Amino acid sequence: VNDEITTTNTSTTIDSTMTLNNNVCLLFGEAGSGKSVALTRLCHMAAKKHIEDPVNPIPVLIELKSLTAKDHIQSRVARLLECSDSECDMLLNKGRILLFLDGVNEIVSWDPNRATVQLQRDFISEIATLFNRYPKTRMWISDRAMTNFGGDVRREIVKLELQKVTAQDIINFCK
Repeated sequence: VNDEITTTNTSTTIDSTMTLNNNVCLLFGEAGSGKSVALTRLCHMAAKKHIEDPVNPIPVLIELKSLTAKDHIQSRVARLLECSDSECDMLLNKGRILLFLDGVNEIVSWDPNRATVQLQRDFISEIATLFNRYPKTRMWISDRAMTNFGGDVRREIVKLELQKVTAQDIINFCK
């Protein structure tokens, strides 16, 4: 497995990552390297595949910075799909959802009684629980660093580093 996503030829390298057979991919890189753009593009590609053939999983993109201490990722997925929690559980169990979780490092606590670091740990723990509870569900996660999801994760996590974006990369991406 290629451990890096380069931006030399964005459409080829980003597109080719969708064919990885791994269920969990962590896309990481420096600030401004294009992690959110890459994740959005992957989600868009997955949506097109689902529209072409509904057998493909339903892509769901969640910007983690939009979550609060009262939120749960699985509940947010259910709300976005306008289904019940039990229907969402069934879809996740069957691998019918493709999760895109953007910005672990962007989770911020606005509650003065709860530290941001603790909130990030809580969501990282919840993500690790989702890994283990739903082994058929593919997940893409973006973060500024290589997040450690703890020793209890029973799935391989492929770590892909997004290289710095150059001016030429931006021009090529916009063509």
